[in-house]
Amino acid sequence: DFAHRAEVFRAAIAATGLPCIEVHLSNIYRRETFRHQSLTAPVCLGVISGLGAQGYELALEALVRHLRTARSQ
Repeated sequence: DFAHRAEVFRAAIAATGLPCIEVHLSNIYRRETFRHQSLTAPVCLGVISGLGAQGYELALEALVRHLRTARSQ
């Protein structure tokens, strides 16, 4: 069941204590209503949606900036 897997994935992300960014290739808000809610977003730094593969590049850039900022504080 999808919801169960998402909850397990959310728990795994939260348990690591590591920063995470959720990435969706397509714009989830232009799709079916059930896709508009994410179970993992609350334990992520942010969500990138609808930018295709470029979303992964942007997520990596954001994570690097986040880690550099956290390290310098």
